[in-house]
Amino acid sequence: MRTRRTPTRAQRDATATPPQSCIVVLPSAFIPWAAPISPNSSAKAQSHQTIHPPRADPLIVSPLSRPIIASRCRHHFCYNSIYRGILTGCNDAFLVDDSTRDRLISQDHRTVEILRPILRGRDIDRYRANWAGLWLIDNHNGYNNIPPVQVTDYPAVKKHLDQYYNTLAARHDKGITPYNLRNCAYHAEFSKRKLFWMDMSDRGRFCLSDSTVFCNDKGFILTGPSLRYLCAVLNSRLVSWLMERTGLTTGMGLVQWKKFAVEAIPIPKLSAKEERPFHRLVDTILSTKDANHSADISSHQADLDRRVYQLYGLTTREIAAVSRS
Repeated sequence: MRTRRTPTRAQRDATATPPQSCIVVLPSAFIPWAAPISPNSSAKAQSHQTIHPPRADPLIVSPLSRPIIASRCRHHFCYNSIYRGILTGCNDAFLVDDSTRDRLISQDHRTVEILRPILRGRDIDRYRANWAGLWLIDNHNGYNNIPPVQVTDYPAVKKHLDQYYNTLAARHDKGITPYNLRNCAYHAEFSKRKLFWMDMSDRGRFCLSDSTVFCNDKGFILTGPSLRYLCAVLNSRLVSWLMERTGLTTGMGLVQWKKFAVEAIPIPKLSAKEERPFHRLVDTILSTKDANHSADISSHQADLDRRVYQLYGLTTREIAAVSRS
């Protein structure tokens, strides 16, 4: 009588039908909340940032998505540069409105040479910014072999800043004189094509800019290739969903879109041809917003979200889970 052998676990695993879906655990380098809090952070600062562990409804990623996550993600940020906005140390002095700008120019026409439009974090919206008519007095401290601004060359600006002299002199964030801004080696990046984004928000707020515009330290900029594609993916519902569940938050529950967190978002690298559908959608949204900033772009955004779901290989069930959140 022949004895029937019980198959080993390895044999059972080899012949088993693969599951239709499974939970993929991303490497810690891909997860923003896995980054340790800096040991130099103050106790007060650490008390205002909470770490979100994964919630009870983790994203279920189909096996077809695994190659995308494993081999195609996070390549773009190797070719892009991220910088924090300008820190003045005294916004009351260095940020002026339209009426103050006009007054300074009327007193000295050369003043226009050092006035630059600037965004605050709250001014940054999806795709396009809501500029509040604020101007930066760009008394830079020198960069790329360009010498520092000499405030004596701009008497109207000096007179304006003299009102704040005691504060300017006492601040740590100053340049060679109290009238100068602190060193900023990446000053020229603000004149390039770039993405702006808000550092604390309930969802991704990434907007494109082709002109010389600055932002304050409540925002960041990203320069380099594939900006329209990155704008599309980073403004998607899926990325906001991921950041809600993996990002650091403030005491008020807003997600912190800090540099290290955005760099950790797994974004597939596409060829120029594969990026084109995303470019067309972003261009359509931009032209719509330029014609009417408050225009309804929900149908275009829904189309973009569908393309991002396809990009990551999400199943119908997975898309429904993200959409319900």
